[in-house]
Amino acid sequence: MPGGLDLPKGEWVFRRIPYSSGWVKPDGSVDLAAFLPNKGDTTGLSLSRVASAAQAAATGKRGKRFYAVAMLVDDLQAQNLKVIADEPGHAEIEGWTFDARNDPEVRRLAAWMTTVCNRAEGPFDGEYDPPA
Repeated sequence: MPGGLDLPKGEWVFRRIPYSSGWVKPDGSVDLAAFLPNKGDTTGLSLSRVASAAQAAATGKRGKRFYAVAMLVDDLQAQNLKVIADEPGHAEIEGWTFDARNDPEVRRLAAWMTTVCNRAEGPFDGEYDPPA
């Protein structure tokens, strides 16, 4: 879906966080690093469009464990972030790529996300088998 479609207000999206990263604190709060784009974020910050944190975590690689945090699309859009659906079950924050991770505005908004996301749920097992 080139360019993607804007997500509707009222929708929840999830950010999947690797258990091994150490980015989820014992109280369930989340470190800034969880919201900074990584090497896999080539067109935008990856988000899951699923019904639960467990389903978001399940989109991770089999044999790994993941947390997931929910964020309301309205909150992201209120910060002028363009949240788009780029394929079924997936969305991204447009322009938030690995190359942009050190941009002061991306870092400021990533820190803000730690204050508006729900507490991390999990860890859950990943269920995705990547193609060989």
